[in-house]
Amino acid sequence: MRRFLWKVAEFGDLIGVSPSTLRRWEKEEKLIPERTLGNQRIYSS
Repeated sequence: MRRFLWKVAEFGDLIGVSPSTLRRWEKEEKLIPERTLGNQRIYSS
């Protein structure tokens, strides 16, 4: 199975919300992204 990976801005564009909304949702534990070794947020499907 193939996984798709998106950075914060890319994923926000995909679902129609701003990157700051994604960060807020992470803080509220509504949507938890994976993290790269460099600690960047990565959203996957």
